[in-house]
Amino acid sequence: MVKRILALFVLAFLFWHPCSAIVDPASQELRFIYITNTIDTPTASLTKHLKQVYKDGINYGYPTIFYLSNMNNSVVATVGLGHDDSKAFGEIINILQTSTYNNIDAYQDLENIKEIFDAVDFLNEDGKFQYQSMVWDFFINQSFWDLHYNDKIIAGICYVLDIDSLPDGCFRIRVQYSGMGDLTYDIRNPLGTRLDCSKIANFDLIKFE
Repeated sequence: MVKRILALFVLAFLFWHPCSAIVDPASQELRFIYITNTIDTPTASLTKHLKQVYKDGINYGYPTIFYLSNMNNSVVATVGLGHDDSKAFGEIINILQTSTYNNIDAYQDLENIKEIFDAVDFLNEDGKFQYQSMVWDFFINQSFWDLHYNDKIIAGICYVLDIDSLPDGCFRIRVQYSGMGDLTYDIRNPLGTRLDCSKIANFDLIKFE
């Protein structure tokens, strides 16, 4: 059973829980962090970074979704969305620290991530984007790019979430990669030729060590 089920139940629960104090989304930036785990992953710096992001979510209420890709065993954790899922976040950190490789299934990821965004209601009842802005961080390695997951997964998520419907200038993507070499991309089509990237206000490719 996919480990995301419990996390998605918690997400659905938080929206009607009377004790949940959620800041108006229209004043916030929604952050989505996609994480891969391979032998090239700089585990120490990555886990340190993720812990700081989670801490900021706790302290300042920044709405953040963490997603560790691992086929049917992918793990989801949230913070700043009315429920701070420390157990699932701890599981992500533990996997990164104790495992050297997790498998990726592009189709499973698209299904999972569509369910996650539906659960956090990133669109309002009228189908309009209800946050001030949104940023996606992808922590990957070179094989992710070589296997065209930039097209299959990153662009694929844009398709299934209908990013074209978002207001101009509110959506950013940062691809943070590890490994020995450098990644290159076509500045006109950074996520493949199928996707119109005009809705991406800023696309950054960053070496993460």
